[in-house]
Amino acid sequence: MYRTCAFCNGKLDGDGGPSGLGVGRRLAFDEWKGRLWVICPKCSRWNLAPIDDRLERIEALARAAGEGRVAAATEHVALIRWQSYDLVRVGKPRRVELATWRYGERLKARRREQLKFVVPARWACSSGTCPTSRG
Repeated sequence: MYRTCAFCNGKLDGDGGPSGLGVGRRLAFDEWKGRLWVICPKCSRWNLAPIDDRLERIEALARAAGEGRVAAATEHVALIRWQSYDLVRVGKPRRVELATWRYGERLKARRREQLKFVVPARWACSSGTCPTSRG
C-alpha cells in the first residue's frame, strides 16, 4: 500500500484500523462496487486502494461500521465514527450526492479563494477608484 497521497503527495497518516491497509484514519468504502479509498488528511481527496485483496478489507470495514456511531447519513452515504477512525460508507448514491461528499471541501476552499479577490475589488469600486468608473 502507498504511504503518500497520489494528488498532493501528503502523508497518509494512521494505520488503516480495521481495514488492515497500513495507512489512513479516514477510509471510504463501497460494498456495492467493491471499492476502497483512503482519504487524504491534507487535501481531502480519495485515493483508491490497490485491488489485490480489497474485498476482504471492505468486509472488515463493513463489520467495524456496524459497531460504529453514525455521525451523518443520507439515503446512500453515511459518515461513521468507529474508535478514532472516520468511515464513509457509500451505497448507490445519486451523482450529485457523491460529488458533494468527495469534493465538498475542495469546492468550499475554491470559493474562499474567489472571495479573497471579489471583496477587495468591490470595496475599491465603491470608494470611487474602480478602473471602469469615469470621473
